[in-house]
Amino acid sequence: MPPGLANTVTSILRGVLTINGATGTSDVLTGHVAAAKTGTVDNYEGSWFAGYTPQLAASAWVGVPSNPIRSLEGLTFGGRYYDYPVFGATVAGKIWQSTMNAALLGEPDEQFTGPSEYYSIGVSTPVPDVTGDEPGNAEATLTQDGFHPQIVAGTVASSEQLGTVARTSPPAGASESTGAVIKIYLSNGTPAPRQTPPPPNSSPSGKPSSPPTTPPTSHPGHHGHHGHHHR
Repeated sequence: MPPGLANTVTSILRGVLTINGATGTSDVLTGHVAAAKTGTVDNYEGSWFAGYTPQLAASAWVGVPSNPIRSLEGLTFGGRYYDYPVFGATVAGKIWQSTMNAALLGEPDEQFTGPSEYYSIGVSTPVPDVTGDEPGNAEATLTQDGFHPQIVAGTVASSEQLGTVARTSPPAGASESTGAVIKIYLSNGTPAPRQTPPPPNSSPSGKPSSPPTTPPTSHPGHHGHHGHHHR
């Protein structure tokens, strides 16, 4: 396996132990980074856990050797009765955790290299500009660059000649993964009409908007005078 691919897979498997809500967060090691994968056999017939640090790798399996398809639910092992489904992290994960902690006691906490952009992001190529090309030529150019061209039925408004390429989606210059589908839109030979913005202080209908109505001024003091009685 290429080192870059192995490092990228490792960065993903680290999340099994570190991401909140992941399956193996209860099996994290003490003082050492690790990557791991839990495994639960159908019908809870087995509990698997495989994991590794930069120095050491180990795997644990819990099952019934004489009857490998026997569900672990409802059995007693390790001095404990399991009346609930047994997952990879439930039993095998605990064996892996305690064994690895003991084996790595006193060893330095070495770090993984980290993911490779080549595998985590992928190979990308700029979309070539085929605007104005004949459909067949545009398809050939896109295919040569590693894309999958797809002509969209119908036409769109464009100043390009009728039947030639109006635009693509993703557009020319966009960085896309090799093998991506590039949609080709053909021109109807007529540019889209330009919309003129409405003049200032106009309503959507084009009529001038009415100024706001000013409410009449009230005089609290005047009304208060009438409400006063002399004795």
